[in-house]
Amino acid sequence: MFAAACEGFRRVPTEDFRKDVAEHVRDGVLYVIIKDSKAVGFAVFKDYPELKTTYISGIVKGSGTPSGIVEKIVARHVSNFETAVVRTQNDRVVEIMKGVCREVIPIRREADEKDLDILKQTKLFSPKMSSDLVVHGHYSGSPMIGEGERRRSQDEEVRKTTDRLDYEKGDALILIGFIGCYNNEVTT
Repeated sequence: MFAAACEGFRRVPTEDFRKDVAEHVRDGVLYVIIKDSKAVGFAVFKDYPELKTTYISGIVKGSGTPSGIVEKIVARHVSNFETAVVRTQNDRVVEIMKGVCREVIPIRREADEKDLDILKQTKLFSPKMSSDLVVHGHYSGSPMIGEGERRRSQDEEVRKTTDRLDYEKGDALILIGFIGCYNNEVTT
């Protein structure tokens, strides 16, 4: 899985990154995508059943990952909850949240006290967070995705949301998704 994470995040393998990946994959419910006996991707969820919330703590899609599989994994897992939260710098993760949630904060509205309470209870609230749910400098002053140009969304709403981030300074975006009706293309 470490090789898939290095590829997905376009990162050089280092011991620090290996430890980070190991911490994430042990963080909760792990789905591994295998192709030709090799892990090509994975998704990790930390569930808070008492809050009816799941935290998407990691999504990795390396080359060879079948198209749409990550979206189906996320849709299936989050359908068991009322809310899903994620911290990201990735336009694709924002697109996935839009596809599986009926409403995603802060895409169309700013967070209110109830939304912030979810973040506090899941320990995702940060004093570095602004009112539009950007966590300034979360990734230690560097981008989460290593080398190369970042893939940008064709969706104007997604770009408008992620344009608030200063990737080079390590900003991250917190998304709170409310589950209810999700993309009809997702099948079981």
